[in-house]
Amino acid sequence: IKDLEGKTIDRWTTTNESHYVSLEEGEYILIEESAPNGYVLNKEGIHIKVDAENNLYIKNAAGEYVKANGVIMYNTPEEKIEVPKTGLTSTLTYVIGTITLAAGAIVLFKNEKKC
Repeated sequence: IKDLEGKTIDRWTTTNESHYVSLEEGEYILIEESAPNGYVLNKEGIHIKVDAENNLYIKNAAGEYVKANGVIMYNTPEEKIEVPKTGLTSTLTYVIGTITLAAGAIVLFKNEKKC
């Protein structure tokens, strides 16, 4: 968590356990510095605001702060693109074709009539 001037307020590695932070009145940004393997890094950050009564607000997609009870970070899994295997079918075709041609050539050579 950093304040708007870039000063680090708190830093931790996320786990399945909760992490609690006490913040003074002001605006902050929760920044993910690295994502777990297989997940997308949140480059946007989560904008947080604390008012004088210690109410917590989170900035939504419309750019407005909405009241919240806490912040839960969810990681988005990376999209895995499966590339189909290529080459196996054509390689098998070439091998079988070559064997067939070689066998045909041998048969023709052995059965060749001598004039």
